[in-house]
Amino acid sequence: MISWNELIDGLKGEVQDKSKNPFFGAFIATWLIRHWEVVFIILNFDDNFHLDAKLYRVQCYFTSRPDYDFLITIGFTFLVIFASYLFLNLARIISNFWEKIVSPWVYRWTAGKASIVTRETYDKTLLWGKSTKEKLEQQLKENTVLESKIEEWEQKFEKLNQQLDERNRIEAESEIENIQVDNNPDEISSSNSESFKPPKDLSPFSRAIYRQLSNAEKELLKEVVEKINNNDVIDSKNALVQLLVTKSIIEQEGDSINGFSHFNLTPLGNSIRRHFIS
Repeated sequence: MISWNELIDGLKGEVQDKSKNPFFGAFIATWLIRHWEVVFIILNFDDNFHLDAKLYRVQCYFTSRPDYDFLITIGFTFLVIFASYLFLNLARIISNFWEKIVSPWVYRWTAGKASIVTRETYDKTLLWGKSTKEKLEQQLKENTVLESKIEEWEQKFEKLNQQLDERNRIEAESEIENIQVDNNPDEISSSNSESFKPPKDLSPFSRAIYRQLSNAEKELLKEVVEKINNNDVIDSKNALVQLLVTKSIIEQEGDSINGFSHFNLTPLGNSIRRHFIS
């Protein structure tokens, strides 16, 4: 069984739904305007105007109206609804026109172009920013992949350089041994010894020694030659400098001061400089 509360809630909901429909409000307003005399008769509380007289006047009023009067009221209702929405959209057009065109123009004219940004410009800039961000993110991903590939190739290249240096070192040591045997068969010195005596013919020997040097040793040799030419002091404690001394490429001149000394090129060093260092 339906309770009174449920019935009342249902009626309230129905009334609220109907009240949201623009037709009913427009119809009631139209009817009241067209039949204002009836409303005036009903609301007239004059003491000399009794209820029977009111009912008679109302009956006479509706009797005198044509049978299609109700349809006329409905027609006026739709006309009112149409006019209401028409003026509402006209007001919206005027409001948008004023907000998007007139107001920005007034702001630009009064405040200057640099301080005012229109909505269209803002939307375009925002869209451009999003597009640029997506492109940058995609470019970043591609750069990350390329960096990993570059790092992989650098590792391979470094490994190949190490293998090439090792092969050049072995070939140079073999060539040095052959040169030393040809020049002094009774005394053979390997390149792993602390010092050896260069042969008389330094051209092939200097080429073999230079091939035996690593890239870092070659770069240091260029710096040492430049410092020797400029008569600058050199760090005698440097491991690579000591290695050049061991290979009889350079020799120390005088005592060292605070670990720095002057060096000269040996005949072998001069031969290397003439052939490989311009």
